[in-house]
Amino acid sequence: MPGGYNNSGPHEGKETLLTKVMFQVFVISNTIAMYSSIFVAVTLIWAQVGDLILVFTALRLVMPLLGIALGMLSLAFMAGVYVVVSNLLWLSIVVLVIGICFLYSVIILFSPLFFPNTTPTFRYITYYPFYLAALLASGSHSNDLEEE
Repeated sequence: MPGGYNNSGPHEGKETLLTKVMFQVFVISNTIAMYSSIFVAVTLIWAQVGDLILVFTALRLVMPLLGIALGMLSLAFMAGVYVVVSNLLWLSIVVLVIGICFLYSVIILFSPLFFPNTTPTFRYITYYPFYLAALLASGSHSNDLEEE
């Protein structure tokens, strides 16, 4: 746990940052991320039974939950690091800015999975970041293969 535990007094063994709002955000988002990712993993294991209808149903069910798990995981990490470095103002601001940018990216990239019947325009907008990432990855991979 970020911050550690009290070693003495009436609250011995209790979390030192228990009353901090960002620590509470950390605990709640970490709990949501953990349980939703466990649910995703168990559902995907059951989807391997072999029934094709079960596979498609499982994928429709778990993709939004995977988005929730990734979003909550990044929020928990951001809140946990922030609460630990909050005494150093510039570093805590950097942590918040990077965390918010990443969380925003995850929300934008996973939002089509939450709303599968979206407009074609929205799908095209969210398609291009994936396409750009694939192009960048394939470009660096093909250069590595040419060098060998």
